[in-house]
Amino acid sequence: MKNVRRSARLRAPVDTGTLKESINLLKTKTKGKTKQWKIVVDAPYAGYQEHGFTPHSFFAGQGFNSAKLAPGKKYFVSKFTPFMQPALDQEIEKLDSILNNAVAKAIK
Repeated sequence: MKNVRRSARLRAPVDTGTLKESINLLKTKTKGKTKQWKIVVDAPYAGYQEHGFTPHSFFAGQGFNSAKLAPGKKYFVSKFTPFMQPALDQEIEKLDSILNNAVAKAIK
């Protein structure tokens, strides 16, 4: 899960860094030596960035928080950048190798 978090943080689009920093691990349950973790993304717009949205225009008003866009202008937003699913896909491909190495180590 740490690798998934690291990969998702690398893939997350960065404007103010809020989305990237909101990707965290949360321990949900410990049973014996088994630990369960889940990845939590706290940014309110993370779902829109991951799953997409309807292209739209918006006006950047006062108090607008962006390092790239100037307040007082109108912008058109048409693209989104998935970051969690590609990170999960990449790490799942490695899972077979990790399990085989762990089993080989345990047998020795």
